[in-house]
Amino acid sequence: MPSSDRRASASLLERFGADESLIGDLIEQQRAGRSRLWVWRQLAGALLGAVVRDIVDHPVRLAFALLLAFVLRYVALALWTTFEPRIDLAIGGVVGDVIPLSRVLSVIVVGCANAILITPVWFAIGFVVGRSSRSASLLFVGVALAIMMPHVARQLGPAIAFERFRWLLPVQLVLFGTWIGSFALSTLAGAVCALRDGHELA
Repeated sequence: MPSSDRRASASLLERFGADESLIGDLIEQQRAGRSRLWVWRQLAGALLGAVVRDIVDHPVRLAFALLLAFVLRYVALALWTTFEPRIDLAIGGVVGDVIPLSRVLSVIVVGCANAILITPVWFAIGFVVGRSSRSASLLFVGVALAIMMPHVARQLGPAIAFERFRWLLPVQLVLFGTWIGSFALSTLAGAVCALRDGHELA
């Protein structure tokens, strides 16, 4: 594994409070030529261990940070839903003026642009939560994705079950993938930036 990847994984583990001896062992194993899959499994295990330790050591701080994260998410989505139709029309108008697209492609472009436009909000939430608790952002993203999955499954259901809606499946997969990916990556990027010095707020 390249040295830049080793530095990145070590930095990530340090910021989320993984044990220093474990980080050293992981770096040694990477240098010894372990596969990327093995490294990512160990990285996930180390992050999980850091989250468990944080839950045990700082339960009140973690609970407050999680509550804050979900309140901010609820407010952000409520505000976004209010203005989303206008945003969609504006995006659709701009895209339609520049490139003539089919209805399906227009829906994909507008939906993906929508998901990208809200990423600064997720980044800000990740940053605020990261400053409050070291591992709350990891838990927040995990729980939020678990909450989203039944909704995603319900939306995909008709396209999977009925032939006449089958054409919708790739469209939905692209839109859900963009929304979920942008949410998770932006939130975690905000948390990583908040933990730049390796410490959350005292």
